[in-house]
Amino acid sequence: MDTQVQVREIEELVANGRKDDAVRALSALSSVDIHDADFHRRLADLAEAAGHGPLLAYELNLAFRDDPSDVELLRRLAQVHNDAGRPERAVKCWRAVTERVPSDADAWEELGLLLTELGRDEDARDVFENALRATNDRRFKARVREAARSASATEDSADLPSDAVVARFVSIFGGREGVYARQYAGANGESGYTPVREPFTHDVAQRHLLGSHTVGIYPLRADNTVNFAAIDLDLTKPVVDRAGPDSPVWRTAMVRMLEYAGSIADAGAECGVHVYLEDSGFKGIHCWVFFATPLPGRFARLLTDALLERAGSPPHDVSVERFPKQAAIRLDALGNLIKLPMGIHRRSGRRSAWLDPQGVRIEDGAAHLLAIRRTEHDAVHAMLDTRFPRVHDDDGQDDGDGPPFDEARATAHTVEYRPETDFDLQTVLTRCATLRELVRKSEIDRHLSHEEALVLVHTVGHIPSGPQAVNAVLGRCPGVDPSMRMKSRLRGNPMSCPKIRAKIPHVTSLVPCDCQFDPGAGLYPTPILHIEHHDGPGPPDVQALRLEGIVQDFLRAHKSLHDAQHLYDTSAARLGEMLDAAGVDHFDTPLGKVRRIRDEAGAPNFQLEV
Repeated sequence: MDTQVQVREIEELVANGRKDDAVRALSALSSVDIHDADFHRRLADLAEAAGHGPLLAYELNLAFRDDPSDVELLRRLAQVHNDAGRPERAVKCWRAVTERVPSDADAWEELGLLLTELGRDEDARDVFENALRATNDRRFKARVREAARSASATEDSADLPSDAVVARFVSIFGGREGVYARQYAGANGESGYTPVREPFTHDVAQRHLLGSHTVGIYPLRADNTVNFAAIDLDLTKPVVDRAGPDSPVWRTAMVRMLEYAGSIADAGAECGVHVYLEDSGFKGIHCWVFFATPLPGRFARLLTDALLERAGSPPHDVSVERFPKQAAIRLDALGNLIKLPMGIHRRSGRRSAWLDPQGVRIEDGAAHLLAIRRTEHDAVHAMLDTRFPRVHDDDGQDDGDGPPFDEARATAHTVEYRPETDFDLQTVLTRCATLRELVRKSEIDRHLSHEEALVLVHTVGHIPSGPQAVNAVLGRCPGVDPSMRMKSRLRGNPMSCPKIRAKIPHVTSLVPCDCQFDPGAGLYPTPILHIEHHDGPGPPDVQALRLEGIVQDFLRAHKSLHDAQHLYDTSAARLGEMLDAAGVDHFDTPLGKVRRIRDEAGAPNFQLEV
């Protein structure tokens, strides 16, 4: 297709609001071999209209390649790099502008301010001094004085956050890998965020804590787990639009919001869930929960639901958002972001601050950050159990049911069905280590990933009691999508063993997934064949099957325990050697303080103090 025709089609897509289609078409267009600055400017405009920063930068670079005399292209590139979180590239562009047009006072100022933001105060002072000489613009006299004061102030590192504080900040607020966002405030007073396709590092966190820039994080990681959950309380738009922060209406609404935030914190405390409050710096309060280890996003959403349910309805002039907003996202998506604490809100210019349970501002935010307690998964599950009570059979044994979805309950949990007496189910679980591991995960972890649940549905779902068996297992996992509950037995071919290994290799690689079936049967391998291959004499002995499965699990656990004990003994011996060599009984690590203690018999042991 003619290139010009393709460009016109892209213009139509943009004009019709089909930005995603326009980006795909632009990406597919090969333009690097076209040497025409106007053509690349045209594509850059389309990329900007479609909201795709990387393509915009790419076409601007090609345009500048073809017309290196166009200083406007450099200015535009500088802004694009800065908005995308590539400040060093923006610095190079602004320097090139000042070299080509020494009288451009605005370019000098942008360069100096950017260097100031990067903490390079000495370089910024040099730029402002050069700008004063080149332009004789009086504004740079004040800029030189400001840069000199900043350079002097940074010589004293007392104001810098300690490495421990920054490390803790990065640890508890870790989100989607390889990306974070920077907040900006527009000329109209509104604020927004620009994604930065770079890792959330120690340096990024330090600049946030210093106030050089303000960071937002996408909570959902690539595996759809999160390190934290948050509830974002904000004044509603009518209050913000008609009243200012100093008005009685605003102050009264904030008091009500603070009381409601306290109710959320109290609701968590009742179940051992630690909720931390933060004044977000403008018109709201964030309620944070940090997890001891990453938690599936769906559990985090259920937890925020449970906290809000216990806290009751919010005041009429307070809006509520929960993070993560999604239970899961595609690998090419990011989900929604939330602004991190302890930074400066770019719209209000005010620094956010931690609050105590009574809503009083905590002055030593760094100490508070280091003292934050992470919530264990057991406390999360305990709180979810109070919201989603389990069903008990008439013998009083917990059958592991989860949220009371009436539609699923009608087919899944009648008292007549007992998984432990289901011969077909117990046969499959005894003979298939992979399915037995999925059931174990549902019992112990109370979580199955989407892929794990699919494997269960498309294997066990084919046996006569499939819906009841699958729903009994999924019912233990509040994080599983309720739509996966089964209403009727599946027909057709169950999932094959090779496909299972392709879907959940993280499970099959840890268990003996190597069942052998009679090749003469002419059937592809699937766990359901274990039922058809039962040829034992007499009626099936379900208890014997269960015992066989328990023995297999015991042998696996025994081996794992032996391996873990060997790793523990080896690590303890090495730790002891290091402590002996240093002549101490404890030392600090990035994970916490390792301390050697001895029991009454003098045998050494170790503990980690976080």
